[in-house]
Amino acid sequence: MRVCILENNIGDSYMYLLSWLYEEKDVEEITFVKDNNQFMKLVENKFPDVAFIRLNDAQPEGLSILETLHEKNENTEVIFISKNSVYAMEAYKAGASGYLVEPIERKRFEGCFSKLLGFKR
Repeated sequence: MRVCILENNIGDSYMYLLSWLYEEKDVEEITFVKDNNQFMKLVENKFPDVAFIRLNDAQPEGLSILETLHEKNENTEVIFISKNSVYAMEAYKAGASGYLVEPIERKRFEGCFSKLLGFKR
């Protein structure tokens, strides 16, 4: 499974996320990108199976990225990460597979990710 993380500011939550992903035996590759353009270039070359995308509280650009992703390839699962749950309903309506609120709890991550593994197998 190929995983991509779109985040422009690495914080403690992302360090935990990376360590948990490295523990997953089904994860073959983790790519980290810092901006939307870099992410879309990556998607054009090879689609990730799962994308973790930061939702900015001021501008939830990740929601439009999800729409573009689904236009190109509906098989990429997207999990949004945000500091609050304000865009959770919009994210799920747009087709998100998960929504994690910071600080990310390992139990919540595992529940969300194991659900995706079930779909991908």
